[in-house]
Amino acid sequence: MFGIFDTIKVRWDYYVISAVHNSYNNLFLTEDICGRYTPADMDSLVKYGKKFATKEEGQTFIEEFKIKFETGSNNTQQEVRDKKIDEILGGNKTNP
Repeated sequence: MFGIFDTIKVRWDYYVISAVHNSYNNLFLTEDICGRYTPADMDSLVKYGKKFATKEEGQTFIEEFKIKFETGSNNTQQEVRDKKIDEILGGNKTNP
């Protein structure tokens, strides 16, 4: 995640990207978050990065994305927690 301070609007904009280095050590955006494989420069970072108004929103997105990426599912953090609790309780969890 990175932030850009707009001196005209006097505000921060935060961006989350997915990127890799190629064999020449050049940085490229990837399809995971940015939706395409393209060289990373300031224009492409702003154009294809996922924009957030606050750092907290960006961090929440990163944590949710990390869970989805690591588990290979589209479950949110709360759904993963509920499943773990259900497993611990032996499937006897009741929903209110």
